[in-house]
Order: sequence, then C-alpha cells, then structure tokens
Amino acid sequence: MNKKPKWVIFDVGQVLYDYQGFLSHAATHLNIESVLLKSELDEIVEKSMKGEMTFEEVWEQVLKAHGKESELEKILEIHWDSKKFVADTKHLIKQLHNKGYSIALFTNNWPNATERILKNVDEDLSVIKHMFESSVEKLKKPDMKFYELVEKRTGAKGNEIFFIDDKDVNLTTAEILGWQTFLYKLGQDGGKTSNDKIRKQLL
Repeated sequence: MNKKPKWVIFDVGQVLYDYQGFLSHAATHLNIESVLLKSELDEIVEKSMKGEMTFEEVWEQVLKAHGKESELEKILEIHWDSKKFVADTKHLIKQLHNKGYSIALFTNNWPNATERILKNVDEDLSVIKHMFESSVEKLKKPDMKFYELVEKRTGAKGNEIFFIDDKDVNLTTAEILGWQTFLYKLGQDGGKTSNDKIRKQLL
C-alpha cells in the first residue's frame, strides 16, 4: 500500500483536455488529413512550448501553409470549446479536493492559456492551488529541473506527490524523484476507466 499523497498533480492534454479530439475536429473543419495536421503541429510545438510562440502564432503558421489563414478564429473557437475539457476528470478533481488533497496542474503549453484553462476547470478559482506551465517557467517536461521546481513550490517531495500524465516519458522523471505516478488513457469513455482507477487508489 503506497503512502497517501498530499498533492495530486494533473497533466492537461489528454487528461483534462481532449487534445486529440480537438485535432480531429480541426482537421475535419479544414479538410486536411488529421495525420498530416498532427505532424505539422508536432514539429512546431516541439519548438514552442517554452513561450517562444503563442497558440495563435502556431496556428497562423500552420494555416498559412495551407492558404487557410481566414480560419484562425474558427480554430480558436473549436479549441476553447468547453466540451473539450474532460467532464469526468473535472469531477474527479473536485472529489479529490473535497477529500483534502491539494491539486495542481503541470503542463507543457503555450503562453496566454492560463486564464482560459482555469476558467474551464476551476470556475471559482478555489481548487487549483498551483499551475506549472512550460511557457511561464521556460522549462519543459520531462526536464528534471521542472519537476524539482514543482517540489520546491508545493513543499512536497517523493511519494507525497501523485502525478497523472498520458506520456511514459513524463512519468519516468517523476519516478526517479520517487513520485507516485499514473499513466492516463483518455480512451473512448471520456477518461472514466482511468479516473475510476484513480478513485479506487485515492478516494
């Protein structure tokens, strides 16, 4: 039986936000193959998660390559659709908070996303205690320094932290530091299978 953690820390993409669903929706709207669109985005994203480019600038570059610059506002509308935020994960966060866990978000993201993410996840700003963002800290998962910053700000170490992410590589660094980890699969059920496993472990 693992020690009960003090902090539960969530990744955002594919845990709290259906990024693949967004890409699929965007590809359909733009009439671009989703595999091609993802490949083009991944190449830019890899270079732009420490604050170098905003979400809008990334998409301006992609759309320009396809002669679809006029679609930017629609892409932003699709991206920030509140339905893209995973309802059951939002519910899980509130359940964990109500049980006394401290909650944080830990994400590789673009600048100027903080307010919109929090608005969709934590409407009264009472649940999320910290939000660790690559674009703000100029560090990126799985860089060890980013995880050490999380420990410093939360005042927690090792198995006092339970970290949820959808990428093995991001969990590996956490495990080196002794964090408890959970590999998340959003799946076809809106994350319910993964969330129920977390509930069983922590609630």
